[in-house]
Amino acid sequence: MADFESAAVGDPNFDFRYLPAVGGTLDFFREVMTVYEAASGQRVDIRRVLGWHVRTFLGDAVGRSDAGVALPGGGTPAMWVAEVATRVQVLGAESP
Repeated sequence: MADFESAAVGDPNFDFRYLPAVGGTLDFFREVMTVYEAASGQRVDIRRVLGWHVRTFLGDAVGRSDAGVALPGGGTPAMWVAEVATRVQVLGAESP
């Protein structure tokens, strides 16, 4: 069974938005990006991925904090901001 309820044509970089935070390092994101680019012939735009990542990751932190719900993995909103800033700095330096 396939559920196409939220299927749409859109920015393919959106699909990578969670990956920079997966696994504790950026290695998983880099590996998936490399495989995707080889298989699809399309380049991943790291800057667009980072834009979606910041919006998604920090939006989640704000929403959970406002609702009084603990952040996944613990930490504070300030810690999440610092993590995102580090990922943006590292990946931003790698983007062409």
